[in-house]
Amino acid sequence: MEVYRPREGLASRPADIYVHVERKDGVTEAPQKAAWEDVLNEGLIRLHVRAVSLEKEAERFSLMLQSAFEPIDSRFGEGYFNSVLITLVRSGPFARKPDVARVLRRIREDEPHRSQQCLDCKEMIDNALMARGEELVAELGYSQPEAETILSGALAQYLDERFNVTNRELLGW
Repeated sequence: MEVYRPREGLASRPADIYVHVERKDGVTEAPQKAAWEDVLNEGLIRLHVRAVSLEKEAERFSLMLQSAFEPIDSRFGEGYFNSVLITLVRSGPFARKPDVARVLRRIREDEPHRSQQCLDCKEMIDNALMARGEELVAELGYSQPEAETILSGALAQYLDERFNVTNRELLGW
């Protein structure tokens, strides 16, 4: 499978999924296009369908993080969620990954007030990240180092988009 999500100016168009099928007789069929839907993607994961490259897998998992984080964002509010997310990423192993570190340098968020609410939000974010990592290893058969590379790329893309890092750079801010 392949995710296609081109940029138009400062925004990205809605994502499409292209499914590449190679028959048992070795004949490769033309890719089948469908609009990105979480349910379709989840079905492809359950069928152990990998993306065509690690980069495309990171793009796919970035969209999956977006979906996984939406209910957490809704529950705690955008500002609080952002604060907890950035604090968690800065203090965790992803902060040492070059793609994530580059994005983190351009993000300014205050640390959240330490409370049970903060712990609950952190736990939900951690669970979402761990679930994506588990899918990469258990469902798609990636090695632990490959899964870490994909997930750090996905997280970097997610943070870049959420905090408009590339857009601010393009505008000279």
